Amino acid sequence: MEQTNKDLDKYLLEIKDKHEQIPFWKYIGMKVESVSENNSVISLQINPEIHTNSHATTHGGIYASLLDSVMGLTIKSLESNPVVTTQLSIHFLSSASKGTITAIGKVVHRTNSTFTTQGEVKDQEGNLLAYSTASFLKIKK
Repeated sequence: MEQTNKDLDKYLLEIKDKHEQIPFWKYIGMKVESVSENNSVISLQINPEIHTNSHATTHGGIYASLLDSVMGLTIKSLESNPVVTTQLSIHFLSSASKGTITAIGKVVHRTNSTFTTQGEVKDQEGNLLAYSTASFLKIKK
C-alpha cells in the first residue's frame, strides 16, 4: 500500500519528535532542523564548556555524533525498521569554536538490508568542517 503525503508528513513529524527526546541528543544539544524524504538536517549550538577540546575548537567526537545521528535520522525517513551503524568514516577538514554547526545527511544507496549514506557538517557561514560516509544494517522487527 502506498503511503499518502499526509501519512508521510505525519510519520516524518513523529520521527523528528522522537529523536529530539533521545537522552544523548538532549545532553549534547542536538536539534532537528528538518526531516524529509531522504534528507535530514540537525544543528548544534557550540558550548565551549561542553563541546570543545584542548585546542578550544569543537571536539571531533561532536562531529562524529552529529554525522552518525543525521545519517541515521535520514534513513528513518525512508525505513521504519531500526538500523545500526556498521561503518563510519569521517574526514575532518576544518574546525569551529563558536556559533551553530549544522549536519546534513542523505542516503546514496540501499539494499533490502543495508544503507550507504553520506553526511556533512558545516559552520554557520556554510564552510565544510567534516565529510562522512557510513553503512547501516537494518534490524528486522
